[in-house]
Amino acid sequence: MTAVTASHQILLDVVQCLLWALPLGLLAHHWFGERVISLAGWDGRPRPGVPSDYTDLVVAVGLIFLLRWQVVQAGVMGERVTGRDLGVEDVVASVFGQVVMWMGLLFYLRGLRRRGLTAWLGLPDARRLAVLAPLAVVWTVLAGVVVYGAAWLMNTKVWPSLGFEPAAQDIVRELAENPNLMVRGMIILAACVVAPVVEETLFRGFLYPALRQGTDAPFATIFTAVLFGAVHGTLAGLVPLALLGVMLVLAYEWSRGLALPVAIHALFNVLSSASLWTNGLPVEP
Repeated sequence: MTAVTASHQILLDVVQCLLWALPLGLLAHHWFGERVISLAGWDGRPRPGVPSDYTDLVVAVGLIFLLRWQVVQAGVMGERVTGRDLGVEDVVASVFGQVVMWMGLLFYLRGLRRRGLTAWLGLPDARRLAVLAPLAVVWTVLAGVVVYGAAWLMNTKVWPSLGFEPAAQDIVRELAENPNLMVRGMIILAACVVAPVVEETLFRGFLYPALRQGTDAPFATIFTAVLFGAVHGTLAGLVPLALLGVMLVLAYEWSRGLALPVAIHALFNVLSSASLWTNGLPVEP
């Protein structure tokens, strides 16, 4: 069995805490619900408490365990690639795994649950797209300030004071330093096209609504945001990407769909990738 680093062990501990928090959150909402305090949506609209149909929640728990396995594998893969550059096959394998997970989720929603994906994803018409486009730019700039500000604070002040030296995510380091232009191009394609669609469908499109249905919006927001930060497999990105996850949930709630979060996520990754390509490794999230 491959030993994990102390930094990666923190990520595993964070995910383990989330797994313990989930049943506690479900039970607390079931027992107390809105008797203590109203925990409706961010907009205060009334909504049902514990759902009568637990299918989505069961599938969500299964996905959370799958993502926990992904965190474990990130540590193992990090050990395997230490000292060598990633190859095309490494990037293809990573993208393939994400796409398979995404297609499996879409099959569940459309094929088994018979949900109309256009309405479920909240895809806007052309007139609404014209409104969302400038908002995505503004939201992305704000996200950049928050994420990179948190990254600088955590990775230059907080983690070093605790005895940790967080390293950049492997895929980020490869984009900045890998001499193979084909690999770097594939990484950009994965980061700017595949990841925004897959991760937003998974986290904001499915996990967040499923958990919100069984608990409440604040719990589901924090849970999915922290999980989003952890699954990227780097201590350096845990807090900054969790904050990004919160902002993406707010965008999802405000816009009532995935179009705005996907656009923000894609723009954020485009700007980050461009910076890495031209300037090398910054204090990265």
